[in-house]
Amino acid sequence: SPPLLPQPLLPPLPSLPRSHASSLSFLFSLSLFFSLVNCFSFLFCCTQQDAVWEPPGEFEAPEGVYKQQLRPSYRRVNLSRAECLDYRPIPSRLSFASVKRDHSDRASKESVHVLYNVRRSVSWHEDHDDRARDTLSYGVVGHSPTSHDLNQLTRGPQQLDALIGFTTGEVVVRQLYSKETLWFNRGSDLTKSPVTAVRWVPGSETQFVAAHEDGRMYTYEKDLSNFVAIEKPNCHDSAALHVHLQKAEESNPVMEWHFGSKARAIYDMAFSPDCVHLAVVGRDGLLHVINYKERKEVFVRPSYFGALCCVTWSPDGCYILTGGQDDLVTIWSLEEQDIAARASGHNSWVSAVAFDPYVSDGTTYRFGSVGQDARLCFWEFSVSALRLPRLSISSPKCARAPQRQASRKKKNKGKEAKGAPVVLTPRGKDEVPVIEPLVAVRLHGEPMTDVAFREEHVFTCCQGGELKIWIRPEKLQTTAV
Repeated sequence: SPPLLPQPLLPPLPSLPRSHASSLSFLFSLSLFFSLVNCFSFLFCCTQQDAVWEPPGEFEAPEGVYKQQLRPSYRRVNLSRAECLDYRPIPSRLSFASVKRDHSDRASKESVHVLYNVRRSVSWHEDHDDRARDTLSYGVVGHSPTSHDLNQLTRGPQQLDALIGFTTGEVVVRQLYSKETLWFNRGSDLTKSPVTAVRWVPGSETQFVAAHEDGRMYTYEKDLSNFVAIEKPNCHDSAALHVHLQKAEESNPVMEWHFGSKARAIYDMAFSPDCVHLAVVGRDGLLHVINYKERKEVFVRPSYFGALCCVTWSPDGCYILTGGQDDLVTIWSLEEQDIAARASGHNSWVSAVAFDPYVSDGTTYRFGSVGQDARLCFWEFSVSALRLPRLSISSPKCARAPQRQASRKKKNKGKEAKGAPVVLTPRGKDEVPVIEPLVAVRLHGEPMTDVAFREEHVFTCCQGGELKIWIRPEKLQTTAV
């Protein structure tokens, strides 16, 4: 006879009815089926999207067809595993300088020098040469270039000064031909905040300005090697511009700029062509226009929504362009000190804006913009169109708009007398003219970070560091809007 098995100490679990067990298995199978369907549909959509979109080799504009120059091709760099783990998305930027090869010969052609950053390196190219004349690599962890600029006054056949800012807060002035290097804020003694923008001061061969993420700007003198921190009093005003001068003789930094005690990150800045005004934008979503020579704030205007990421001036200095997180390009009038129009055509944040001086004239302006949607947009506006009435007479908001603006000015009258900037509420979409793009085309596979217009070419670059050159049409015909 078989041995007796020990009886369990606990009573057996009650068995589920057959109907309940079948329903649970059915629900489990159904959920598994739908999860598999969702996974396959997602993979199918991704493969279809990548298969459908291909980088175009040309795009059409009103004046003709822009074709991509296949050689040279500046490609992204391959990152190691350590660099990928430490990778911080830093946008690639472009800087240009045209230098005559022989100053004694007036008929001598100009060579175009291109400076652009990719990840942790800065490359210098001349005349669209496929091989870089010099590559500045910085292998230190967290030591990546963020912004750069070329000195337009000291440029020559044997001298080209490059200004480079880094994530560590340090700034470098490098003579590209002789490779002489000068460091400022070495070791992050002044500030450890990353540099967001650097610009040479127009009209000066030695002064430059560096903006940081902590909302401060510093003016440096290239020829001064001594460094002394600026003594500054406590600032209780959270809105006004404060400028502190260096008290020590022959020491850097020369000046320190910040917008009140609650300053936010500065994303971009640009000097006006007449070397008088400086436009600054940042995380606070405000456009600050400063009289750089008098060190006073001219006016402050808000964005429609979110932060402002980029700013530039028109060739004649009459208009300012800004782009930001509201997916809009805003046109500002320096004379009216107010918004003139908005340009709507991007599906994501606007990364860079630039005027095209080779197509613009005295009455019609052409400009371009690129954004996180990897699209390049061309726009045009005329002065006569911007001077038309902004609101329709039949609109019920038309009668209330002047009253609202008058009440805003009346409320801010006391603040203006104290010296604080007057920040009006942003205008609604129906109160400002809206411009539609002439061209809206996707050119890169990754978010685009910069665009630049030259006499014969248009340059675009993306987050991955890929730089594309587009050849202009032979005959440019301006179309006024």
